[in-house]
Parts: sequence; structure tokens; C-alpha cells
Amino acid sequence: MLKVTIASLCIFFTSCNADIDNLSNGVEKKYYSSGALKTVKEYYDDKKNKRIIEFFENGDTASIANYFNGHYVGDVIFYHSTGKKNFQETYDSSGLSNGTFYLWSAEGKLKQTGKKKLGKKSGEWKSYFDNGLIETIETYENGKKNGWSFYFDLSGDTIKTIKKYIKDKLIRQKKK
Repeated sequence: MLKVTIASLCIFFTSCNADIDNLSNGVEKKYYSSGALKTVKEYYDDKKNKRIIEFFENGDTASIANYFNGHYVGDVIFYHSTGKKNFQETYDSSGLSNGTFYLWSAEGKLKQTGKKKLGKKSGEWKSYFDNGLIETIETYENGKKNGWSFYFDLSGDTIKTIKKYIKDKLIRQKKK
């Protein structure tokens, strides 16, 4: 009966942690000295699984992440203090980054995008100038540059340099 009462109170007061059948579940909140909310952690299954939302002191979101068995899972998003996204990455149930990676500038402009497989860069990765045009296109396999890499000028039309890599080793380069 006492466990049921504690569980009911925890549902009502979402800022408590309760030990229910030896599983720690609940919500923990931390605050800046100014009183502004700093972190919200929602725990499940003995704190191995949780969702953490962090805030800048001005109240803007700093990061959102889910954990499963102690590692990231799903989309993990970090923000610049400007409120714009900093980077976003997707993690699988084993905690490895698998999927599309995005990196943005503090102004919200896309700076880099590519895919990860088993936590390593894979396939085509692109970097962008501040004007939004492509700066580089590089190809990766198992986390290493593998294949042709193209480096563009600020106009995005002219290729400045072409490089060929095999397992991260530069084997050929041509400048225009």
C-alpha cells in the first residue's frame, strides 16, 4: 500500500524521485543560482533510461537527448545560445551514431551534413560556405576518406582542388 501511495505522489509531484520495486523513476530538476531552470531529467528503469533537456540561463533549450542503457538513443540535438540548432545526430539502440548528421552555424546556416554508419562517417559528406554554397564534397568509408574529394571556390561553381583518398591516405591531387 505504501508503494502505491508513493507512486501516486510521484505522479502528482513530478519533481521527485521514488524507489518503486527497486527501480528509480521520476523527474529531477536542477536550477541556476538565478532560479532559472537548468536541467530536466526524466528517469526510467533504475536511471538507465532517461530523457535529458538542458537549458541556457535565458530559458532557451541547450540540448535534448534520450538515453537507453546508459547511452544516447534516437535524435540528439544541441543548440547554440542564439537558439538555433548546433548539431543533430541519430543514435541506434546500441548507442552508435547511425543516420544523417547535421551541423549549423550560430546564425542557423547549414555548415555540414553527412551520414554515419556504426558511429563512423560513411558515404558523401558536404560542407558549406556561409553563403550556403558547397565548399567541399568528401566521400567516406568506415570513418576514413575513401574516394574523390572536391573543394570549391566561394562561387560554388569552380572546383579549386580534387583529391583522391584510399583509406584516409591521399594518393592523388589536382589543383585548378
